[in-house]
Amino acid sequence: MGKMKDLAIQQHNVDPAKSRRGRNARQKGNSWERTIAADLVAVGLDGKRIGQAGGKTDVSVTGEWCIQAKKGRGAISQRQWDWLMALTPRAGERRALALSDAPGAGTKSRRLVVIEYETWLDLIGVER
Repeated sequence: MGKMKDLAIQQHNVDPAKSRRGRNARQKGNSWERTIAADLVAVGLDGKRIGQAGGKTDVSVTGEWCIQAKKGRGAISQRQWDWLMALTPRAGERRALALSDAPGAGTKSRRLVVIEYETWLDLIGVER
């Protein structure tokens, strides 16, 4: 069989529901990348969506930010979200969750600070 005939058979055997779910997930991820880039441009930063190039970076601001966008079930831990939302900031304060693991002797711990997207937009100067 020729290459094109094999491809036609493979496409014929694809479950339409699976294909639609995959296409919808990709569209949602692309939409999230476009939103981030647009918000960065709105504040005067050179936010560029480069996720379609196939690398790990989805949105880039040269010299300042390299962002990987994730959207979907499991992208945000409910446990961490609950910890962040349990904070009650006073006027002018922002919520932030500082995380660290405890890997053991001789191994450097990993550390993250988690903030809400809207808080990050405030920090970089996006007016909403």
